[in-house]
Amino acid sequence: MSAQGREFIYFHTNIYPTFIPVRRKIIPYNPNLKTLARKLRNDSTLGEALLWRELNNGQMYGFDFHRQKPLLNYIVDFYCYELELIIEVDGQYHTWEEQADKNTFAKMNWEIVA
Repeated sequence: MSAQGREFIYFHTNIYPTFIPVRRKIIPYNPNLKTLARKLRNDSTLGEALLWRELNNGQMYGFDFHRQKPLLNYIVDFYCYELELIIEVDGQYHTWEEQADKNTFAKMNWEIVA
C-alpha cells in the first residue's frame, strides 16, 4: 500500500485498521539475472504457480511478495520485503553449491523457507 510515495503495511484488527510505515532497503542484485528471472516467471513450475495464486495481490495477510526475484547473485522463487522472507518451492532443482551459498542470505538476516 502506498500513500504519497511512502510504503505502509496494513494490519486489520477487530478494533480498527492500523498502518505501519515501512522503509524498504535497497537490495543489490546482478542485473544480468533480470532476463533469466523474467523467463522463469513465464515458465513457472506447478508448485510455484499454485503458491503464487495464494501469495499474489496481498492475499497473505496483506504482505507483498515478488516471484523469481533477483537478490545478490541468485534468483529466489518468492521474496517478501516486509518480512525479509525468501521462499524456495523447487529446492530439488538447485545444486548443492547453491544450497551452501545460501549462507550468504543468512548473513543478511533473511529467513529462508525451502
